[in-house]
Order: sequence, then structure tokens, then C-alpha cells
Amino acid sequence: MQAIGNLEAAKTSCKKALDINPDLSAAHYNLGSVLHQQGELTEALSSYRRVCEIDPNLTSAFLNCGRILQELGDLNGAIGTFKTALSIDPSFADAHFSLATAFHDNGSLNSAHASYRRALELDPSHASAALNIAKLLFEN
Repeated sequence: MQAIGNLEAAKTSCKKALDINPDLSAAHYNLGSVLHQQGELTEALSSYRRVCEIDPNLTSAFLNCGRILQELGDLNGAIGTFKTALSIDPSFADAHFSLATAFHDNGSLNSAHASYRRALELDPSHASAALNIAKLLFEN
């Protein structure tokens, strides 16, 4: 219960900050994080999209949008959003990894393999990318 109380307090604080300054990117970002943790995916997505409007170079906001879209089952939207993050920062290993998981989920296994490999090239310690490459190779 204490964790839930902390999330509610965090949500209240973020909303208060946004009442003062509706364009405060960090408040939208933190609100999106809280809402995501609470399972309020549509609202979290809205908060992260607002961050993307305010700060269009913040790749982590695009990454979070993509992850939520993927959770909501919008794989094409997720793929497009991950690609947007990569257009901003092509060396963002987590975006390559997330793109790979979306490709994997929609059955584009060759694209998934290539994106997992790219994530691993950029971050050789990315154990999840290495594991998922092994799974793909085993499955095929």
C-alpha cells in the first residue's frame, strides 16, 4: 500500500507542477511514468506524447511511447515510434532492442534479428539482446 500511496503523491505533485507550468516536460515525463506504473496506459501514452511535442529530441520519451503502444497491441505504431527515436539517435541501443521486440511480436523475424544484433553491437553488455538472438536462432 505504501508504494501505491507514493505513486498517488507523485501523480498529485506532477499535476500540481503542470497546473503551474503546462509545458514542463519533466512533469509530463514523470506523470507518464507514474501512470504507466499504475497501469493507466492510455493516460501515460498521452503524457509521453506531450513530452515528445515539447522536447522532440528526448529519445527516452519516444521509447516509452513505443513501449506503451506495444503493450496496447499497436505494433505498427510501436515500430514507427521506435524508428522515430532511432532517427534522433541511431546509437540508442535500447530503441534498437525495443524495435526488435516489436518486430518479433509481429512475426518479422529477420528484422527482429537484425535489430537485436544492432542493439548488441551498440551495447555488448545487453544480455537481453543476446538471449533473444539465441531464442530466434533456436526457434528457426
